[in-house]
Amino acid sequence: MPHFLKFPFVLAACAILVACTSLDPANESAPASETLGFQDWDSVSFHLSRSICFGACPSYIVEIKGDGTVNYCGRNFVKEIGKREDTIDKTEVKALFKKFKMAEFESLDDNYKARVTDLPSYDLRLAYDGKVKSVHDYGGSMIDMPPVVKDLEQAIDDTANTAQWIGEADEKQRATQRVECDAEFDL
Repeated sequence: MPHFLKFPFVLAACAILVACTSLDPANESAPASETLGFQDWDSVSFHLSRSICFGACPSYIVEIKGDGTVNYCGRNFVKEIGKREDTIDKTEVKALFKKFKMAEFESLDDNYKARVTDLPSYDLRLAYDGKVKSVHDYGGSMIDMPPVVKDLEQAIDDTANTAQWIGEADEKQRATQRVECDAEFDL
């Protein structure tokens, strides 16, 4: 290839590299509004609430805040009943926000309810800059719910590391009294 033809290719490669670097969620130098689409980092929060079912489905609420705070409240059929708190790195929170944006979470329907009984329900919520979007999943995978909803539910669990509080089957406890924790969360 002639030397003068290599320049446009090098220039294009550099432009792509710069574009990809500026969209990196871990890029602390770029303002959040440019890379992730919000203005106030402190306003960001994710919630996942799982309810009981006819069987022994784990019931808990987990919240991840923009500063990396993780709040958990185990209600029933989990290893840890009651409130727990942890922290995660902000880059993990930014990566989770990016997953929600890539999944176009805000364009999903608010409810995906199958006409069945005795299933657990899952409530997902993303809040930022005064905006709030929630999605209710009750057997949604049995109907027209996009698979990305289950992926986002799992992404919150993975990011918050709820497995440490949910435990294995032989560690799960049945609550001896009703555990109220909704007031502890911005629900």
